[in-house]
This record gives sequence, structure tokens and C-alpha cells, in this order.
Amino acid sequence: MLKLKRVMGNAVRCRIDAEYMVSRYEIGVLQIHPVKGLLKVQFDKTGDLIWFGKGKRTLTQRLLQKMGQQQLTVVMRSALETVCEIRQLGLDEHRLLLHPDWIFTDEDGKAYFIYFPVNGIGRGYDFSLFCRDIILSAELTESERRLWKRWTDELSREGVHGRSMERFLSLFQVPHADGRWNDAQTIMDEEGASSRDDLERTVYDTAEERDVDCEATEDAVWDDDGDTLVDDDDLDGTLMDSYGSDTVQLHLPVLRRLSTGEERTISGDSFKIGRSAGRADFCITGNHCISNVHAIIVCIGDAYYIKDNYSTNGTSVDGVQVQAGGEPRLLTDGCRIRMWDEDFEFRL
Repeated sequence: MLKLKRVMGNAVRCRIDAEYMVSRYEIGVLQIHPVKGLLKVQFDKTGDLIWFGKGKRTLTQRLLQKMGQQQLTVVMRSALETVCEIRQLGLDEHRLLLHPDWIFTDEDGKAYFIYFPVNGIGRGYDFSLFCRDIILSAELTESERRLWKRWTDELSREGVHGRSMERFLSLFQVPHADGRWNDAQTIMDEEGASSRDDLERTVYDTAEERDVDCEATEDAVWDDDGDTLVDDDDLDGTLMDSYGSDTVQLHLPVLRRLSTGEERTISGDSFKIGRSAGRADFCITGNHCISNVHAIIVCIGDAYYIKDNYSTNGTSVDGVQVQAGGEPRLLTDGCRIRMWDEDFEFRL
């Protein structure tokens, strides 16, 4: 039985037994792309997981003080933002520790969660059920409670994604002070820039938009070998993108569906494959054995990995099964990905 121990304030420690395996991959992702709504996590030399960060009071303490609709709205908004950003990174929101005793809040009421990157642990309960429990514990009028129930019913039916946030904002009339949500589930400011300061490249809604953005403009020309985009004012061979940075990735990997010949360019930090046209970057039509979001390809540095998104019929790479909730599998040039009876080829 794994037990958490509060060291001081919001610092939490957990001793990991030998039967469990810490996902160093997931810890690495969170260190490269920290999520604002998560306590920072590290794996120390003694074999303990340690979380620390913002927030001094627990959600339980706030609930005991009769949290009203305004406070509840702040908590739920920050929780939704956290779940959406976790999904954007290709991580598993079921690893959030959703017990109110282990959720911390700051003075503004924003919630900070513990992400538990350990394989072999049973899945946490559904996020919509967590929302229902918190709503039942809050001090609301009957009309407010009906409105919240309506939203949680939609959340349970449709799942958590960018549209859930838009629906939340519209129902509860929350201002877009921190920006707006795009279809890629990334919070955007008024100029359209990502709120995560350390994103290494922009997340686009579709692969086609990434291709369009890489096209040469009137102020740029191609050099003699046809591979390098060179700034017209300084023809020294320096790679330039439209924002004036030093380099731009011109050759992105491609995923090809072998049964139909369809191809999609893999762009951004997270690329979803599945049957749902509204949620998948590569929509697989004509095969009902593929889940709505069957698998996710994530980019970490220069490497690409695939993880199974708890699909019904599983995912494998070159005949090796990718365990749902386990370590993502590295993709190499020419490897074959199978989802049920659909085969794909990954090309760098």
C-alpha cells in the first residue's frame, strides 16, 4: 500500500515499493514542460517521490469553510485547465490524485494537484465524478446546483477537452482574462501566443496549418540546394522562421495509413489518432474498432513516442504491445504501428 506523507506545508513525500515502477519518462516530460496546476515532482536518490510548489491550504479545508459558487468556479476552472494541459502533453489525467486532502489551493482559490507518475497503480476515478463530489460539498443555492449538475452531466457524457472549457466559461460567465481556448486545448493569450513560456514550438490545430506556416514568404528565398530557407536580408545560410528565431524544423515526420494510403504530418507536442473527427488529428474513418482517441504520439526533444490512450483494442509497435498507462514506446523511422487491424507506417 503506497502512502503519502506531508513533510511541511504543501511538500509531500511518498516511498515507492520495489513492486512499483516510477515512470521517469513522465517525470522528464513534466520537468521540460511544467504544468501550472501541478505540484512539481522529483525522484530523489533515496527512492522517494517528492512534490512541492504553490498552495498552502488543502481543498478539504476550503470545503469545510463552506465554499460558495465564486470559489467553486475558480477551483473548477483551474482543475479543467490542468486536465486539458496534461492531455496536451500526452500524459494520463487518471494519474491525478483527486482526493481533496491532497489537493492544495492558493489565496486566490486556484487548485494544485499531485500527478502520480507510477506504473502498476490502479486508475483514479473519473474527473467528472470528482467534480460532482466537490459540487455536492459546496454551499450553493438550488438554482446554482442545477446549473452545476447540468455542466457535470455534459462533462461526463462528452469528456474533458477544449470545448468543455468553452462550455464552462459560457455557462458560468467566467471572463477570458487569461486568454481563450483553441481546438488544440492550449490556452492562448490575446495575440495567440501559448501561455506556456517554455514551449519549444507552436501547437497547431491541424497538421495542414503547420505546413502552411512553413511556406516561404516574400521576404525569404530558397538556397541552391532547395532545402534551406534563407533570410533575404542576410544570405548567410542561417535558418529563419517567420518569428525571427534561429532555426525552423522543415522536415516533420509522417504517419501513413497503409489500408488507404492516407498520410498526415505529425506536428506539435501531441498528435492524436482516433475515430473522433472533433478530437483526433488523424481521423480514422470506416473502422469502428478504433477508439475515439486511440493513441497519442508525443514529441520530446527530437524523439517521438507513442502511448496507448486506454483504447478498447490496444496498440502495438513492430509487434510489441504498448501498455495503456505504461511507458510510451519510442518510434523509429519505418516502424509499423498497429491499432486493432489497422496498420500505419511512421517515417521520419
